[in-house]
Amino acid sequence: MAYYTVAHLLQGGVIDGSQTGPLGVKPSDMTTAAWDYVFLGKDYIAAECPNVSEEQLKKMRHEFEYWYPMDLRVSAKDLIRNHLTMSLYNHAAIWKDNLEQRMARSYFCNGYLMLNNAKMSKSTGNFMTLRECINTFGVEASRIAMADAGDSLDDANFDGQVANAAILKLYILEEWIVKHCPKNVDLASKTSDSSVMSWDKIMTNEINRINTIVKQAYAEMKYKVVIKHAFNELGSLKEAYLIATGGNPNPVILFKYFEALLVFLNPIIPHFCQYQWESVIVPALKTCQNVPFEVQDLLINQPWPVAEESDAAVSMLLNFLQDVKSNIRLGHTKALSGGKKPKKGAAVEEKTISNCTLFYSS
Repeated sequence: MAYYTVAHLLQGGVIDGSQTGPLGVKPSDMTTAAWDYVFLGKDYIAAECPNVSEEQLKKMRHEFEYWYPMDLRVSAKDLIRNHLTMSLYNHAAIWKDNLEQRMARSYFCNGYLMLNNAKMSKSTGNFMTLRECINTFGVEASRIAMADAGDSLDDANFDGQVANAAILKLYILEEWIVKHCPKNVDLASKTSDSSVMSWDKIMTNEINRINTIVKQAYAEMKYKVVIKHAFNELGSLKEAYLIATGGNPNPVILFKYFEALLVFLNPIIPHFCQYQWESVIVPALKTCQNVPFEVQDLLINQPWPVAEESDAAVSMLLNFLQDVKSNIRLGHTKALSGGKKPKKGAAVEEKTISNCTLFYSS
């Protein structure tokens, strides 16, 4: 792994080493003393490095010391018992006097890749190249499906249905942002309702809750968790908020939502997020007064939103409201058909439902 840091200088991208790299050093020139200078920080001994200058070796040492200690090594699970384990032993043996500055800081291992719940195989035709994937689903939908494929040592599964669904979700999300992004508003005059039953409070609480989850998931490289909460949960919350506020949402809450959604998803779907940010959100914010947060033109420079501590009780309240809504919809569908499945081939006689009665205990 240490050799990776200087390979471009010695080989210049030629894998088999048949050509000399940009440093102009031949394989035979790299004596033990030369490697000790680069990797162990020992003094330059001209007599033991006759065909390579100290300036050349300094460039290699600089590259090595820049990249080491290695922050992260990503590899497949079949290499845990051999390559990755032996790498730890080798580092411990070579840099025994300086392990803190030379030992790899972390490993991340993954399983194999499956396609639509089946092993990829050219012989069976269940095979897809990255280029074919992009041509079929587009870049952003492909990235979402890959992020959703799995994070653990279990085999990841690229699901074409997830990619297709992502295309539609992104299209709907773009239309929603364009349609509901506020303009020409004094945001200081739009205070949030902080009462327990306020949807402003529910929305803010969910943004804070998901913020904490997503930040931790990124730190642990759990991208499926990011998709679940930042794309699916936060993405579905927008319509509930719009309906609950009677089509008159708070502009301050909407801008907080837009900022959080796009910043959270930017590492996974950067092209979509940056386009929405620079073509819709930033121009709209420039028409508003008293914007409550700093706005950068490039989304990658936009600071991660500061999350306040979320209230579990408010999250439970939202879950309860969503369950009630779901039960009402199921009850309504059942009532329309009389609660019975029609006989095969028989016409379905739909009933008219004019009211709905809810029972609750206070």
